[in-house]
Amino acid sequence: MQDVFAVLDYMSRWVQEKKRVLAQTRVIAAKHGQPPNELEDAKDEAQVTSVEKVMSSIPANIIAQRAIECGSYARALFHWEHFIREQSNTPKLSNVDRDAMFERLQTIYSQIDEPDGLDGISAQINILTPEQQAFQHRRAGRWTAAQSWYDIELMQKPDDTELQLGLLSCLKESGQYSM
Repeated sequence: MQDVFAVLDYMSRWVQEKKRVLAQTRVIAAKHGQPPNELEDAKDEAQVTSVEKVMSSIPANIIAQRAIECGSYARALFHWEHFIREQSNTPKLSNVDRDAMFERLQTIYSQIDEPDGLDGISAQINILTPEQQAFQHRRAGRWTAAQSWYDIELMQKPDDTELQLGLLSCLKESGQYSM
């Protein structure tokens, strides 16, 4: 997976460098009162266009998924947000699909420990489950609010060890319990 990102990074850097050199060549030619070499310019522009076309042909959601699999959450965030912007322009986007996209974005933000991003996403999601709300409270450091959810869930499932650990974590973080 990392090889895919290495290739994309290389291609991106190559395009940036090629554009920089092309601009620099044009400036130097203009300083000396010479017209730029049109054949070289056309060749360079065609190369840049070709590489950019290949890079843009890879769907943003695919790149984001691979980035998640590799643990590159900042890259995943960049590409997933791009994917959401692309999909938002689709007139047939259902609320269920839209919410699913934002839930995925919420998952990515949670991996990079960004509570403000999580709060912003929750404003975009139509319906948050109580579990998602508790998750957001934990990520934002609102331990008492998260603790309330764990208390309610433990009344229904008193033997659930994950819920017990979550509650203990909230108690510890809020200073109400020390291990």
